[in-house]
Amino acid sequence: MISEDTAVGKPERLFLSGVRLAAGGKRLPDFAIDTQTLMDAATFARDRWMFTHFAEGLLPILSHTHHDWLSTELRVWKAQVMQGNAILVSRSGQIAKILVKNNLTGIMFKGVAQQKQIYDDFFVRPASDMDILVAKHDFRKVLQVLDAAGFQPKFKKSLWWETFLGERHLYYRDETQRALDVHNRLQQPGLPRPKRLDAFLTSDAVIGHRGQDWPVVPRRLLPLIPAMNLVKGLVSRHKMLGHAWDLSHLLGHGSTARVASFMQVAHAHGLTGTALVALRALNALFPGPYNDMNARLAKTLVSLSDDDLVCTLIGTREAPAPLRRRDILVSASERHMGRILREGVWYGLSEVTRRFDKEHLHDDARGGMIR
Repeated sequence: MISEDTAVGKPERLFLSGVRLAAGGKRLPDFAIDTQTLMDAATFARDRWMFTHFAEGLLPILSHTHHDWLSTELRVWKAQVMQGNAILVSRSGQIAKILVKNNLTGIMFKGVAQQKQIYDDFFVRPASDMDILVAKHDFRKVLQVLDAAGFQPKFKKSLWWETFLGERHLYYRDETQRALDVHNRLQQPGLPRPKRLDAFLTSDAVIGHRGQDWPVVPRRLLPLIPAMNLVKGLVSRHKMLGHAWDLSHLLGHGSTARVASFMQVAHAHGLTGTALVALRALNALFPGPYNDMNARLAKTLVSLSDDDLVCTLIGTREAPAPLRRRDILVSASERHMGRILREGVWYGLSEVTRRFDKEHLHDDARGGMIR
């Protein structure tokens, strides 16, 4: 448990208290909340796109003055999120219509679509782009249809992006932000991926918006998306907390029945190790609800203490050295040597190709292993 004797300062600890209270925790901050600490913690939460959850957790315990200030800041934050996400919602509706109209096998996932599916709200936190998952055999056709609709690449074709990450970044007309990422894979090289992509695509799951249905991830498989992204984020330290919160929310913040169902689904799709790594992260962030799994979680990411894992997840100024990719792969692969070797080789080939692309093609400036 993060405590007084760690390198984490009061703002970070107050941030943790807020999100833990929002997740159903009972432990109050172990220090008096002063104005500067509250303001610093609020900035910390905004930077990690967790301000809504932080504020909603803290508001019930604050003094009148601090409550009024944080309430006002929360209203401003929600207005800003709504303004930014509204364009993505409109554009996503356009993309969903294109998929359905052209009878293409694809779903909307992550971003605003996932927020709507989990919270019935497009405006929980900022989203930076849009994502669709399509069948590999439809990938070229989807790109052609989207190109005709005005969604076009701004960068040279990259063997690394398309072959190893299974992605292509498109932008609408003259826009240079809010990319549309077209995927035909669900995990990066070096980490286990689902056994069958078609299980995510062959579904009648939809979310409705303004009379239009968006095809989305089947509900039973939905927790696997933030779980995979959380594990991927551990490698890059890239905004992991949203994924952690989404997964925790889907699991009822530790509901025994939901966790058991999640583990069953993960096992069926070859992602038991991924699920255990994700649950180890949740157990560090939100101590208590996952104690029934302590025996299994103790064998996951064994090189990292809970305190260091929390520091890694929230991105403190004095976070520990990054987890080695090998350690994450070993845990995510359940120490199965065949899986470790297969993903290790695939990752090695990916890195060779990435370096070639970077040197010779000067491809997408957002490159790097994980965004």
